[in-house]
Amino acid sequence: MQLEDSLGDIIGKARRGLGLDIQSLAAQAGISAQDIGKIESYELTPPDEALERLAAALSLKYTALARIAAGTYAPQTEALERWGCIRRIESRYGDMSVNAYLVWDDTSLHAALFDTGTDFGAIQCAVEELGLNLRFVGLTHTHGDHTAVLEQVRSAFSPVVLCSPAEPVPGGQAVREGDVVEMESLSIEILETAGHSPGGLTFHVTGFRNAPGAAATGDALFAGSIGGARVSYERLLANVREKILMLPEDTLLLPGHGPLTTVGQERENNPFAA
Repeated sequence: MQLEDSLGDIIGKARRGLGLDIQSLAAQAGISAQDIGKIESYELTPPDEALERLAAALSLKYTALARIAAGTYAPQTEALERWGCIRRIESRYGDMSVNAYLVWDDTSLHAALFDTGTDFGAIQCAVEELGLNLRFVGLTHTHGDHTAVLEQVRSAFSPVVLCSPAEPVPGGQAVREGDVVEMESLSIEILETAGHSPGGLTFHVTGFRNAPGAAATGDALFAGSIGGARVSYERLLANVREKILMLPEDTLLLPGHGPLTTVGQERENNPFAA
């Protein structure tokens, strides 16, 4: 699966997050404003020297940014069969691909769904095929692409909906940093990872048999990038660096868009991990 963000997306997110207009970034990086506009509109890949100056001006990790620019970063993860009880459900929202994830205890078949995406039929088929009892829906945030079929899921399965008090949903159960939801052999730890949205959450699941933990990050962190900082770039960066990327390096990351990755790979290959 292709990375969610290209070089132009990353430069634009970092520039806007720092509150810089194109002219200000051009002056700091010694690159013309016209060229920065072309980079952000996917028309230009700058030479290495210019890319290094851009990385410095934006406080991005140059070596990781260079791999994105060259198209050589493709995260490698083990097949989900190792976990045996995680399924990605991919759906479409306009021209975007959105990920939702089913995670379940392999003895009781009690399950949690992290976000819903837009395809209720795919969720229903997976739950029925696997014989699951859907006990929880964990919302990483409440943007429409991640909650489009929430009411259909609630009507069909009556799960407890876990959400942030900063992004409440009617009838939902508010959870906060450090809360742990137990689901038989699995423990779901709540991390508050706001910045893309006011109440962004990451759900860190541990207790898999012979497999490391997994974390559903929503739009806080993607392979090779982060979500757009609609609320606070400073908070988003701090939450990514000090919470998500501080999980064990073999933790499987389940982003809201784009391919799966791991904490270790993102520490090395994500430009925002600087």
